[in-house]
Amino acid sequence: MRHSLAGRRIPRGFTLVELLVVIAIIGTLVALLLPAVGAAREAARNNTCKNNMRQLGLALTTFDSTRGYLPGYINDIEDVRSSKDSNQQYTTARQASWIVMLFPYMDQPALWDNWSSFSGSAAGNTPELEVLQCPSNPPEIPGFPWCSYVGNSGQMSTDPSRNTVYENPANGVFVDRSVNLNAIPSGAKDGREDSKPPQVSINYMSNDGASNTVMVSERLDSFYWAYVDSGNQPTMISQNKNSVLADNGLWFGFMWSNQATTAGTADPENSSCLPTYQKINGIPADLLPPRNMTELTDCYAYPSSNHSGGVNMSFGDARVTFVVETIDPVVYGQLMTTNSRRSDYAPNGVRDAKLPPVSADQF
Repeated sequence: MRHSLAGRRIPRGFTLVELLVVIAIIGTLVALLLPAVGAAREAARNNTCKNNMRQLGLALTTFDSTRGYLPGYINDIEDVRSSKDSNQQYTTARQASWIVMLFPYMDQPALWDNWSSFSGSAAGNTPELEVLQCPSNPPEIPGFPWCSYVGNSGQMSTDPSRNTVYENPANGVFVDRSVNLNAIPSGAKDGREDSKPPQVSINYMSNDGASNTVMVSERLDSFYWAYVDSGNQPTMISQNKNSVLADNGLWFGFMWSNQATTAGTADPENSSCLPTYQKINGIPADLLPPRNMTELTDCYAYPSSNHSGGVNMSFGDARVTFVVETIDPVVYGQLMTTNSRRSDYAPNGVRDAKLPPVSADQF
């Protein structure tokens, strides 16, 4: 029996025009979705970054409550079992950044024991630590001790020999606490070893309010949390660091200046760098990333980040706040000082002590 095909529809596929329309619609939807996905991923990275800084802030406050002072941007770790020299300093000692001093307070007791015991091999004691890296600023070389976070090392002097000038603890948080000459390479003495280092503590900040004093910031061109040797490899033995230069607050910190930005005015230490230290995200575009610590010149002094519009900063109460790059320079300067009555900060001739207190809506 024959079946007639009359009246039956023959199935057909999509036409080329229909396919192109569908592809165009899908492409448009993806184009609209990608920025939202990218923004969500950056928001997640930013939250992780803030959490890392929160952990550092809590470690600093715990360190302070335990010892009664805050660590310096560089410190001495001494072997109290060793003998003392004619200066009554322990003969076995090494320098360590503020990050190292926080190891006992940030779940790194084994790493601290290796740094402080002066026993065994130095190998493997400068590892990569996830809590020290902002996901928005991934490390250049995985496995190395990169650190995205730097401490407030105080007001930058316009004197090219500023390493020899007195450090005013009211103009920053982290100071040079390394005074043991046995921990410092030959030729690296900078004059600050001749006197007791300034004491900076959370209590010292109380006149300004710890919640209004910046302790830690992000910086894109920060380096390792440890020194490097002559081969640019991270080392825990400070006597092997690759330079006899005096310790610089920029190696493990950031600095700020009281001087205004003036186009065409040269930095006293680097003629190619304008004095824009009050800026955030203000590193000149033509500067290359530093290849070692000695290349961290004043040009890299600013806080900086890959977050749009500003940087995350941790304050003296361990609170983390996003500080916009358009912040008023006077307000920014006030946030950098730890004690208004003793601060040298005097914008437009008005001393810090006479400036009105900073409010949260100003930054």
